[in-house]
Amino acid sequence: MKQNKILLASTFRHYFLGMTLAIKNINTDYHVIFIDQTHTDKQNPLLQFATANPQPFKSVTNLPVREAGLNKRRYRLKCFSLLKDTIKLLQPTEICTGNDRRLEFQYAIQLAKKQNPNTIGSYIEDGTGTYIQQKEHDLGKYLSDRYIDTPLKKMAYGLWFEHPKSLGASHWIDKSYLTFPGIAPKEVRAIPFEQLESSQYKGKQALKILNQLSKYLGFMPDNKTQNITLLALPHHSIIKDMYGSVGQFTIVITTLLKKHENIYVKYHPRDLHDPFELKAYCTILPTAVPAELFFATLNISHVIGDISTAMMSAKWIEPSCTVNYIETDSKLCQLATPIFNNINITKLQNT
Repeated sequence: MKQNKILLASTFRHYFLGMTLAIKNINTDYHVIFIDQTHTDKQNPLLQFATANPQPFKSVTNLPVREAGLNKRRYRLKCFSLLKDTIKLLQPTEICTGNDRRLEFQYAIQLAKKQNPNTIGSYIEDGTGTYIQQKEHDLGKYLSDRYIDTPLKKMAYGLWFEHPKSLGASHWIDKSYLTFPGIAPKEVRAIPFEQLESSQYKGKQALKILNQLSKYLGFMPDNKTQNITLLALPHHSIIKDMYGSVGQFTIVITTLLKKHENIYVKYHPRDLHDPFELKAYCTILPTAVPAELFFATLNISHVIGDISTAMMSAKWIEPSCTVNYIETDSKLCQLATPIFNNINITKLQNT
């Protein structure tokens, strides 16, 4: 009889990385539960695709759409009840999360460990959030979460809740799955870890799923075009902090686009269409398609972008690819530079 394992996924990255575990461990049934979703209809096409096409997972379901304000506690208790029923049914030997600060995970793992103390709590990395610690780039939020929000959640939900110093380093985590374990914070490396293998995406099963997902999202991978340069843009809300002004950002990006041929631009998934009117200089990729799908299905030889998880994904999925970050005066760039340099993501010259 196969073991059951649960993956609590709040982002596409968690689902995408979880595929490697499900494909590799054929004697285990993995069950994905999407959490913290704002939509379950056509506004969330990934969720719709995954629930209709669960492979390589045994099942894909979702908790109710999140609520805010006065309804938040009622909503969380409803989620806890559904998780309780699922854990009772599946008797999981492992519960995995991309964010061990989330209430859903901590509730689920403490409950599962009560039923079976050998249940493993695991962490599947969350991109730059794993490698650049919150207290370093947003100390105010870190202190607020740790010393104000945490006591309130303990009172509202249970003393089992904690706010770890680093993502992936709470006492509920027994094992981690990392793309670049050598650069993880020491608190994360102190826990047993497994390095994820990007080679899984080159296999027939993964490519079939990824191509089906791309088609569902309205994108047909072009396998004939070679030596593509992909420019990954940040969300518009942080452009001013990174570049000083939207005007300066536009100058930098248009100058860059004019220097390259065969360049594709990937906007942030929440930036619809072509808000900076760049299509005259490049090919605009569908914004709804996660960057990881392009890295896995297109012949990309060069990726350019800002400090983002997409940059790390590109270097992990295609190690031979040249990946360059655009240097800015932002604090995030200063923190990421030594980390990126360690995995051969280097500064773009002559921007």
